[in-house]
Amino acid sequence: KSGALQHIISSGIDITERHRADLRLGLQYAVTRALADSATLDEAAPVILQAVCDRLEWRFGELWRVDVGAGLLRHVETCAAQPLAALEFETVTRQITFPPGEGLPGRVWSSGKPAWISDLLRDENFPRARVAAELGLRSGFGFPILHGSEVLGVMVFFSLQSRPLEDDLLPMFANIGTQIGQFIERKRAEQAL
Repeated sequence: KSGALQHIISSGIDITERHRADLRLGLQYAVTRALADSATLDEAAPVILQAVCDRLEWRFGELWRVDVGAGLLRHVETCAAQPLAALEFETVTRQITFPPGEGLPGRVWSSGKPAWISDLLRDENFPRARVAAELGLRSGFGFPILHGSEVLGVMVFFSLQSRPLEDDLLPMFANIGTQIGQFIERKRAEQAL
């Protein structure tokens, strides 16, 4: 038939990867900005935790600091997407400490490397499993805050979805952990002067 549509030519661009790259670049910028605008890690931590939770869609974030004298990780700061819903998990988190190797924070501390748990409910080394299950948390990851090879602290994040390991996130967070570690050491040096 004359004038009938005979061919369709389509072109498309998969923007998913580009979108993810933009989110990650934005996150790295947000971390750098938070550190540049802050006098202490306690001041920068809420901004950093919120940026990770918002940009990468993690529900709950935590900062843990190494207490060298006690040989434990102590809770410093928390960020929750819905604070009231996460109240019991946050309450338990504020009361607990982690020795090296225990729980996700302790694992990251003892290894000095990022760690990922795709299914928290099946993890045998997750002391907060009951309250995490009640909140609906399913996956978690953590990364060390490093200065050289010394672990100064750990950041941990949790999601409502069972998320498979995202290999490309781990190097980015290793870099962020080093950046935060350098910030801590620079602030220590400034205080010493």
